[in-house]
Amino acid sequence: MKPKDNSPSVFAVITTIILCFSTICIIILVMQFTFNYKIIKHEKDFKKIKVKIDSSKSSTSKGGTRSTYFYFNKGSFLRPHNGSGFGLKHQSHEIEINEYMAKHHDSVYIWYLDRGTSKFAYEDQKNIVISQEIENNQTIKIYFLIYIVFLVLVIKLRYTFKSNVTTKD
Repeated sequence: MKPKDNSPSVFAVITTIILCFSTICIIILVMQFTFNYKIIKHEKDFKKIKVKIDSSKSSTSKGGTRSTYFYFNKGSFLRPHNGSGFGLKHQSHEIEINEYMAKHHDSVYIWYLDRGTSKFAYEDQKNIVISQEIENNQTIKIYFLIYIVFLVLVIKLRYTFKSNVTTKD
């Protein structure tokens, strides 16, 4: 009788790493989905206002992407790009914001909902544009579906592999 080898196979290690990475990505995408959904759901509640920017803060993440936040009204902020993440579209308005502020004494138009939910608005814009949020949420739904299929396949392969090992003994 052979002693049973309990060390994980290469397949199991690779599958576990991919599963962990994809789960983290899905969690990030779900947070983005909820933020986009909030904008879509409250489309009619946004008010176009002109604000004076108090300060801006830029930081660079490990991936080399730069995030800039423009602060106004003692704690509210405007993020000049909408959306984030891999495979999602995001349109940066940082250049337009800086140009407009240079001409208008650090003031800019925004679509404002609450302290953390605001979008850049052009001066002549009458309605908030949410097409990017809708498109990104459709993409996130597809990613989530792919993740679920992958998860089901991993569980099925794991169960099949485990039952094959048990029947061979």
